[in-house]
Amino acid sequence: MNNPLGMMQGRLSPRSDGRYQSHPVMHWQNEFFVAKTLGLQLIEFILDSWSLEHNPLLTNEGRAEIQRVMKRSGVGVKSICADIFMDYTFASDNDIHDPAQALSLLEQLIHIADELDIQDIVIPCVDRSSLPDDVSQARFIERISPLCQLAVNHGVRINIEADWEPQTFARVLDGIGRDKVWVNYDIGNSASLGFDPREEFAAYGHNISDLHIKDRKLHDASVVLGTGDADFDFIIQWLQQNQFSGHMIFQAARADDYIDDLQLVRSQIAWFKQRWQEIANG
Repeated sequence: MNNPLGMMQGRLSPRSDGRYQSHPVMHWQNEFFVAKTLGLQLIEFILDSWSLEHNPLLTNEGRAEIQRVMKRSGVGVKSICADIFMDYTFASDNDIHDPAQALSLLEQLIHIADELDIQDIVIPCVDRSSLPDDVSQARFIERISPLCQLAVNHGVRINIEADWEPQTFARVLDGIGRDKVWVNYDIGNSASLGFDPREEFAAYGHNISDLHIKDRKLHDASVVLGTGDADFDFIIQWLQQNQFSGHMIFQAARADDYIDDLQLVRSQIAWFKQRWQEIANG
């Protein structure tokens, strides 16, 4: 396996106030060294509204500390999961969610990513930032397109994570321009939505830059890898045949207890690596 494997930030720490996934304010440095012991090469950083004022991405001192920790641990950061954009939304007409705030923050984040040599910024269009209709999608395309071009100019890729069916997703990508925008593909979320990965990969497989490794049952929550409805065999085979070179980030099911959680993480990493090798060997 040549692809760099990573872990979503917050999943190698005790939960913060019971949150399933968030920036671990008190533990973020330690996660790099835990990831190293697990044989991982990357941490996908999280920027969320819950811990915004404490996130090291947003200060000069914090970014210097990120660089020191990466150097000491040998574990890098090549992607940012910008969950902040579930609250600072681009396409809302609600005065509470002023799109100017989102646009300004994304512009700042592009410059930060350039400074830290981070390649991918993941923009969620799911859950409370979902864009379910043509009007909201058109508004999103209009507002975010100039910043997608800015990102390209800085060597950064904007990745969209969305709950759209494949044809809608393809239309949005075409509206922005496939040379300016990429896809975050979440294996488990697509399985939960009941999408056929054959249709998804036909529509935008070659635009995927950042991959989240997760398993879910149809219309249900995350489960241990290999026990849900995700078609891992097809997806892994497609990635191998098409020489996918992007980042693969574990975002799999968690246990309630921290020690049990780390054991579950280790076993799911082993399962995925084994399945990848089995399919590679035919």
